[in-house]
Amino acid sequence: MLVGPTATGKTTQAKDAAFQLGMGLELVVLDEGWDAAELFGGYTRAGKDWAFAPGPITRWAERIARGETVMLIIDELARGHKSVVSAVMRVMNEYSAADLAKMGIVVPSGAAGPFYIVDVTATKQRIAVPCQQARIVATANQGDGYTGINLNDPAFRRRWTGGWLQLKSYEADVVRSILSARLALPHGAMLITKMQAVALLIAEYQRREEALLANLDLATLITWGQAVLGLHRSGINIRQAFVDSAADVWIDRIVPLKGADLDPEIERTIHGYVAANIPSTL
Repeated sequence: MLVGPTATGKTTQAKDAAFQLGMGLELVVLDEGWDAAELFGGYTRAGKDWAFAPGPITRWAERIARGETVMLIIDELARGHKSVVSAVMRVMNEYSAADLAKMGIVVPSGAAGPFYIVDVTATKQRIAVPCQQARIVATANQGDGYTGINLNDPAFRRRWTGGWLQLKSYEADVVRSILSARLALPHGAMLITKMQAVALLIAEYQRREEALLANLDLATLITWGQAVLGLHRSGINIRQAFVDSAADVWIDRIVPLKGADLDPEIERTIHGYVAANIPSTL
């Protein structure tokens, strides 16, 4: 289980681990709209007929049954509906070969166990998955509002026998280096300095007031910087591009509503932070 702030590379690290270990990969990104059944699959119309379309967990299990070693990456696990999280937790239960025999489930040839069991309701399949050929990695963003699980629940934490890794935010100089590389700007570029200054003010405001919907994470800073550069290349001066891009990319996303509109007092505060840090040059 990889837990940490947004844009700290949790999903990328999980995918890299699969590639470095020579494993296959199945990736599912959850949100509240996911139904548990979608993880396993269902019937869809194919012309005049209906055909079963396997979901990511079923594809993972079937690939392992064919002899592959496959990692299942469940991105944003904590954002899934409670039914989705419960379904994933059931898959993580381990069974012995004797358990499978008692349940009438065929033991995979040459596999000693333990095993996971994937129950595909739509097809009535029960697929035994040798744990030695399977890896399950999940990610969650620390600090977001979740409906599915409590990340601090000891019982939930104990399920992740391979480890629970708490990732930290990048240091400011690391963020600067990443922005420099992604925006193709010098390490000391004024645009990067000013964006980081705004991000720091917003983080301080959030710690003090707890009124915003989010902070400015690395991914947002990259998108903001790219928008500024795009507007600047189109002929807009850097000062105006900085302000307009902030409004277009992230201000509406982090300022809460008051009635039908953005909270005017908070919006003014955030616009003030941007206005106080307008760069005079790239």
